[in-house]
Amino acid sequence: MKRTTFLLIFAAMGIVMMTSSSCMKLLIRAMGEYKTPKPETPESIIAHCEKNDFNYDYLYMAINDSALAQVINHGYFSVGKIFPFDHQQRPIVINSGRNANGCPHVAAVDYQSQDTSVSTTISDTLDFWNRLSMMQLIHKRQELTDITLAIQDYDYFIVGTWAKMYPKISKNVHDDFRKAIAVDSTKKVCIISLNYDARMGNRFFKSVEKQTKQYKKAVKKAEKAAKKQGG
Repeated sequence: MKRTTFLLIFAAMGIVMMTSSSCMKLLIRAMGEYKTPKPETPESIIAHCEKNDFNYDYLYMAINDSALAQVINHGYFSVGKIFPFDHQQRPIVINSGRNANGCPHVAAVDYQSQDTSVSTTISDTLDFWNRLSMMQLIHKRQELTDITLAIQDYDYFIVGTWAKMYPKISKNVHDDFRKAIAVDSTKKVCIISLNYDARMGNRFFKSVEKQTKQYKKAVKKAEKAAKKQGG
């Protein structure tokens, strides 16, 4: 008997928001991939989603810029990524090298396959809630309850990250959300959209970039001193 499969299309290519190379920023800006960050509010993010017909069940942004800084420190700060979880909120790890449809940033994944080289689940469920812990729910589909109450109603959870400063990548993330839902109508997929724009806009990101440079400089200085002392 032919095994029933569930294919989910997801974006596997992630674009790190804070790049250390100014040349890289100029390149992606010239390609229309990057815009100077402007201060954002829940209202402006919701309006942007409505204008661009972005698809989601739950929409979040960082509680404040301090929380966004924590998101950066926790390694969650990356735009253009989609993180799949099973019905028990366990992360599904995908071998992105298996690119069934030939696209460099999209992969078709069989989540019910027994081939663990394609996809495996990790027992730790903290990652799902950690990603939401520093985020504020700013909008949801009208008929939905709170995510903590609705959690048992879904077969899969797809968490995607985006920001207005990366318009093309953000559109691709929400387009892939639509593809995920359309693949198999027998599966209930919860779409969770995480916005990573700052309420202080470019001032925030410049501050983070400055702190990062100072930190790297201090580390390099300490390493040099340790090497000199040891040598």
